[in-house]
Amino acid sequence: MVARKGTVLGIFALILGILSLGVGGYSLYRTLTISPTSDNPKYMARAYLTASYAVSTSTWHTVNFTNLDYNVGGCFDLNTDSFNCSYTGYYLVSGMVSLDLLYDEDIMLVGIYKNNTVLIAGSSAHASHVDFISAGVVDTLYLEVGDSIQLKVWHSFGVNRYIYGNPFSTYTYLSIILIEN
Repeated sequence: MVARKGTVLGIFALILGILSLGVGGYSLYRTLTISPTSDNPKYMARAYLTASYAVSTSTWHTVNFTNLDYNVGGCFDLNTDSFNCSYTGYYLVSGMVSLDLLYDEDIMLVGIYKNNTVLIAGSSAHASHVDFISAGVVDTLYLEVGDSIQLKVWHSFGVNRYIYGNPFSTYTYLSIILIEN
């Protein structure tokens, strides 16, 4: 009986060892397929604002981001508030800006700028309220090496308005990810 227990335990240990190799092998495979390679590059960034600041009226302003959630590929520069493309392909670009209150007939525009030219702008006009208002933009863009993307905001309030930033929640952000090369 003792010899049989030893054989059963030996077989159990062998099966466990083979299973462990399978799990370890699968983990290694997933790591290799997720890691960027020349055939499978990964470029993505998400910048956001943690503190509010004022912007003047009737002028396009580049959003001055304060933090990055991630910057895979290192293309986002917080000093210039730009995503600087280092790999040609199609990118999904989305952004949102929140301003403190506007009043009836005032307009807020949010634009995705490529090489300092507006590509697309989302807008929001609304009635008076006592809280902030947000507008966002989303588009798929073809970017080439050297292209630069920024998020900009414009409003018609007549005096400075504050772009809303918060350290605990994201109200103003720019997110970019390579979706096809």
